[in-house]
Amino acid sequence: MRSPVICSLLIIALAGLPVHAEVPLLTPTQLERAAKHIVTGKVQRVYASEKALNKSYVDTLFAVEVTLSEIEKGKGMAPAQVIFAKAWRMKKREAGWAGPSGQAAIPKRGQTVRLYLTGDNGAYDALSPNGIQIISQKLAD
Repeated sequence: MRSPVICSLLIIALAGLPVHAEVPLLTPTQLERAAKHIVTGKVQRVYASEKALNKSYVDTLFAVEVTLSEIEKGKGMAPAQVIFAKAWRMKKREAGWAGPSGQAAIPKRGQTVRLYLTGDNGAYDALSPNGIQIISQKLAD
């Protein structure tokens, strides 16, 4: 008799806790199919700014400056070209909010990355949540 009562109390207690559900990572096949461009390069700088959608919803916006070393997919880019890839990451949400939280990995200066991008003509967006993949942890001096 105690078990159903304890279970009910536990469910009621947990119901009030904040919930944050992540969007599942894209598989390699999903990334390859969805990306218009797949490139590899070295991060030169990462620019960040905050954007408040309202007092309960704040995101950090990123522009990742990358010097390309390899173009695996797509047209209009070349090795040694510098591009900017846009990404975002959730900073603040109301308790109980569930949904996308932005980019899983934001690189640092000097790291080598593989980017899965959409867009064209200099306006590139990294696929969320894992369109930026850090393939070298080496940082700039």
